[in-house]
Amino acid sequence: MRKIIGDLLLLEGTDVDKKSERTTVDLREIAKDVIEEIAPLAADHSVEYEALDDELLVRGNTEELHRLILNLADNALRHTPPDTEVKVSLSVEGKSAKVEVSDHGPGIPKELRNRVLDRFVTGVGDKGGTGLGLAIVRAVAESHDGSISMLENPGGGARFVFKLPLASEI
Repeated sequence: MRKIIGDLLLLEGTDVDKKSERTTVDLREIAKDVIEEIAPLAADHSVEYEALDDELLVRGNTEELHRLILNLADNALRHTPPDTEVKVSLSVEGKSAKVEVSDHGPGIPKELRNRVLDRFVTGVGDKGGTGLGLAIVRAVAESHDGSISMLENPGGGARFVFKLPLASEI
C-alpha cells in the first residue's frame, strides 16, 4: 500500500519539488545501477546493456531517472517469457540522450497502445500490477523536458524509447 501511495504522490507532484534537486548526471551510470538492481529478478532472462556513446550527461534527478529506467526494465522482465532477452541501450541522437528498453515478449496489444502510458491501465493477465509504472515513466520523462514513446520491436515484443536533452544543450 505504501508503494501505491508513493506512486500516486509522485504522479501528482506533491512528493517534493524535484526540479530544485536537478544536477548533471550520467545516464550510463544510472542504467548500470538499474541493471545491477534487476539482476536477481532476471535469472531466467538475458539482460543486455549497451552504451553507444562515451558520455550521456543530462540535467536531472537521479532517483527519478533511476525509477524511469527501472520501471521500463521491470515491465520487460515481468511481461516476457523466460529465456527471452531484455535490452537496455543508450545513445546520443541529435541533441538528446536516448534510452531504449526493448524485449522479445508478446508486445503491447493494439487496443492498449494509445493508453498504455496512462494511469491505471494494465494489460490482460497482468500479474498484480497497479497500472502506475508506465504512467510514472511518462511523468518523469515529461518533468525532465523529455519524451517517451512506445514502439514495436522489429523482432517482436515492445520497445520503449525515452529521450531528454543533453546537459550541453540546456
